[in-house]
Amino acid sequence: MSGQNGGAATANFNYALTHGSSWNVPFKYLGSNLVQSYGTLSGAAFTVSLIIAILLLDRNKQNKLVAKASIFPALFGVFNGLWVAFPVYLNPLLVLPVLVIPLVNIVISSLAIALHLIPVSVYPVLAGTPGVLIPYIGTNGSWQALLMTIILVILDVYIIMPFYKINMNVQKRIAEIDALQDSRVISFKGRKKIIKEELGNNEKTYAKNATK
Repeated sequence: MSGQNGGAATANFNYALTHGSSWNVPFKYLGSNLVQSYGTLSGAAFTVSLIIAILLLDRNKQNKLVAKASIFPALFGVFNGLWVAFPVYLNPLLVLPVLVIPLVNIVISSLAIALHLIPVSVYPVLAGTPGVLIPYIGTNGSWQALLMTIILVILDVYIIMPFYKINMNVQKRIAEIDALQDSRVISFKGRKKIIKEELGNNEKTYAKNATK
């Protein structure tokens, strides 16, 4: 929690303790608070959104099984299992949402703070806290912050859906190409077998005619 130990973060924390509220802290737009609370939702925003998109869009049983098994760990910020089991690493189709989602979350939450719609997250949050609860705990139980988090998660799902649909189409096309290549190999083997059988029959016929 090194981001919470700076001078500005300490000033915000002391203000909240003194006034019993974090609505009017002196430093409202600290990167550490915005990134941790709303930017990546403790690193799980993209992963949770991807899991929801998989469950809503994908018809592949294997992908859904992986997504279901990854829900609980992802809620607590442990998403390496999904990233390894599902083709996320080195997948260019998912690079853009990884970059866009945190930026969108930070911009929207900053605007909400500027409009005095949500308080600033200043209270320390334990590592491993579910991402959707970090703003709620960091603001000492603000329902506005919890509502903002839910809205951002839903928005993140809609952001990632088009990219995941493209990913599904690409994977489907790859499977079709693989199936076509396999069919060609099988047909080639089949033709080769037929040729051998014909040659064998011709040799037998020739041998019979020769003996006659």
